Amino acid sequence: MGLLILLLAACSSKNQTTNSSTISYCTKTLSSTGFVTPSAAGSNELTFDIGKSSICRNNLNIPCTSITLCIPGTTQCQVVNNILIDTGSYGLRIFSHALQNNLCQGLLPKKNGTNFIGECAHFGSANLWGGVAIASIQLGQEPLIETPIQVINTSFGAIPAVCSSAPSNPKAAGFNGILGVGLGVTDCGSACVNSAESNIYYACSATSCVGTTIALTDQIRNPVSLLPTDNQGVILDLTSWANDTTEAGSATGTLIFGIATQSNNSLSDKTIYGANAHYNLTTVFSSTTLTNSFIDSGTNTLSFPNLMNLTECTDYLGFYCPETNFIATANTISATNASIHNNISFIITNTDTLINTGNRVFSTLGSKGSTNSFDWGLPFFLGRAVAICMNGASCNGTTGPFWACLQMASATRQYLNT
Repeated sequence: MGLLILLLAACSSKNQTTNSSTISYCTKTLSSTGFVTPSAAGSNELTFDIGKSSICRNNLNIPCTSITLCIPGTTQCQVVNNILIDTGSYGLRIFSHALQNNLCQGLLPKKNGTNFIGECAHFGSANLWGGVAIASIQLGQEPLIETPIQVINTSFGAIPAVCSSAPSNPKAAGFNGILGVGLGVTDCGSACVNSAESNIYYACSATSCVGTTIALTDQIRNPVSLLPTDNQGVILDLTSWANDTTEAGSATGTLIFGIATQSNNSLSDKTIYGANAHYNLTTVFSSTTLTNSFIDSGTNTLSFPNLMNLTECTDYLGFYCPETNFIATANTISATNASIHNNISFIITNTDTLINTGNRVFSTLGSKGSTNSFDWGLPFFLGRAVAICMNGASCNGTTGPFWACLQMASATRQYLNT
């Protein structure tokens, strides 16, 4: 899964490892206030914003949207706001705190025999814990689809030690949920079908949760794959970001469903960067080959190993605070065709300086990443439209998984003068 860096959350989470004598997905919910009905079928677009949504605004560079969640088999629905769009993970995850109680109680729990299925979703800098349930969801004006989701709730069952640091509420996490629309179809795949050693899925009683295998059909699933037509992937469009802008109080963009299915998601004559079986490509930076690199809107920085001895922040640990702007270039290479590559210039600014502006969107925010990875996070998307073709999907005749940049910012934009 993609790296998820949480920066300005208003409070910290409280660990919890035990539960009461019963299991409930819905121990912490909103009061019931009535249902809404889903939208009529229409546009394949979903708008999002960065720096505007109330909870997501606690973080920097977090793209958030709204989705419609329904009781399965009905049109009894609730609109849920502050949902992070993440192209580095797969599936829908929503805090129970953000759900009306009557809707949460209507979801259908997934079970393994008499045990309830729980999941510890692992991200680069955080975990999310909760139960797995069936829900109907609507993305924009796409048709309703039914899929397993994670109901995030640290009061569900008994949290495994590996997940004990999971945030306990939306304020601590900086979002109400995550919409994972990355390259994968399911969030674990065959690894969890064949083995319980992944520390992801658990069979939970009231007093314990034990690692378990799980069928593909029961795993948290990329909901885009279930759409009747626009199911090949998505395009994250932030071309509205001005070419000469490096920071702003907010930004808006569009998540487009489907690839080469409608007039607004064409993929003709675009450079395709193939991903390997682990959904990675290669980036060469500072003469070092980083084979576990990827493109991920769920990371709020450009995240890379500190190969150039950049000054690191003392207050925001893991973030870069160079005394002057750091300007560099990295070469991104397709994992399936090494002849396809692109030099990308970028700038890293002192994180303290950026935060002190009061803005929430930055193209020059950087952090220290893992030793073998360059994570092209949200700053990479600013000024671009990036297509994400899912594993096994046919996108205009080319089989995923791959990324494609549909529109580059102009050469006047220093860090994107590709």
